[in-house]
Amino acid sequence: MLWTTAAHMTMLAREGGNSWFAGALTASGIALLTVTMLRGIVRQRKRAAQKQATRGDTPVDTVQPKKRRKASPEQIIHATNRDSLDRLMVEVQELTRVCAAQLENRSAKLELLIAQADERIQTLAKTSLQHTQDIAPPSIEQNLSPSLQPASADDLRDRIRALSKKGRSAMDISREINEPVGKVELIMALQHAERTKSS
Repeated sequence: MLWTTAAHMTMLAREGGNSWFAGALTASGIALLTVTMLRGIVRQRKRAAQKQATRGDTPVDTVQPKKRRKASPEQIIHATNRDSLDRLMVEVQELTRVCAAQLENRSAKLELLIAQADERIQTLAKTSLQHTQDIAPPSIEQNLSPSLQPASADDLRDRIRALSKKGRSAMDISREINEPVGKVELIMALQHAERTKSS
């Protein structure tokens, strides 16, 4: 039963996909295995002690108690440690059971929330697609005022040439015609190159 529980926990950890969930299941599985193994060791020691008591011809009930010697401090500490270890094992088993139940409950809630989120995403995607198909955005040219509409390339070159002949800098020209400085500088350089070629 212990190995099937450990195998089940390992399978859940692999399917879960969440590192914290897998880690928690693995830790609780290790704790469960440790507690079970420790309990088995304690039981074996008790059985061995009973067998030693029954090796004689007399049954366990009629075995004469040995004379009690005073327990040494080490034996008292050992007995106390054994008792506290037994209590600790019981507490660990209970804690493992509670943690496993909580993890199972939370994973079920998480799966439900993920399923609900997926449904909402699909619904949102469908409505968004329908909305974009129903309403086409107006073109950019319709929204621009006539003064801001892009000029043709020839008009732009002519304006830049006229302003540069007046002695304006590329920065001033770009501000006035509302075009990037780099574009204005490039057009001015090309015009300069054409003039030097023709002359």
